[in-house]
Amino acid sequence: MGSGRVIIYTVEERVATIVLNRPERLNAWTPIMARELRETLYDAGEREDVSVIVLTGAGRSFCAGADLRLLDGTLEAPGHTSSALNDPLGECSFIRSVAKPIIGAINGSAAGLGLALALYCDIRFAAENAVFITSFGPRGQIAEHGIARLLRRLMGSACASGASFSSPCISAAQALQCGLVTRVCEPDKLLQEAKSFALSLAQNASPRSLEAIKRQIYVSADQSLEEALGIADMRE
Repeated sequence: MGSGRVIIYTVEERVATIVLNRPERLNAWTPIMARELRETLYDAGEREDVSVIVLTGAGRSFCAGADLRLLDGTLEAPGHTSSALNDPLGECSFIRSVAKPIIGAINGSAAGLGLALALYCDIRFAAENAVFITSFGPRGQIAEHGIARLLRRLMGSACASGASFSSPCISAAQALQCGLVTRVCEPDKLLQEAKSFALSLAQNASPRSLEAIKRQIYVSADQSLEEALGIADMRE
């Protein structure tokens, strides 16, 4: 498929690749990017020729967070206001409603809202030079966009507290150790490895199974064992 102004979208061998494409601004987030990404992910989620989705960034960053020019009013976004950046449902969490597996290929910095975007992916591969930054504490902000909950689920409460309170730069190696990512790759091989993994899923797993298992994983997080077993054992 073609490309939008700030999103590149292609489909090949049942794998959709979506690229945040504002490299000159480190793929900083704007309402236009939010809208295009939502439309693109929903399209990939509905297409019968797509089984798995890979999400990455162009250039040397995955997403450096909200474009600060929106926050100080120096960048106009037609039809939108900077208040849209404070809507977590509109900005990131909708990603979980996409039924197909989403693999995040984190090619550089993932900071603030960009970190949330990475965490909402189902699986994360990271380049060796990738860094993860919460950035909320030093700026006098709360952990927005569901980041506190996501980090606690992935890292445990103590590690999530340390990452959120002091906002350290978490390296790719540290992210692998604490469970934020599942694989660390050489920078020039990151996208290739993420797409290869996506292709193996697309070729070897039933699309219906992938969608059902993804739904089970997130629903079961808030269920008792008995409830999860009851759903898993149901037969149509």
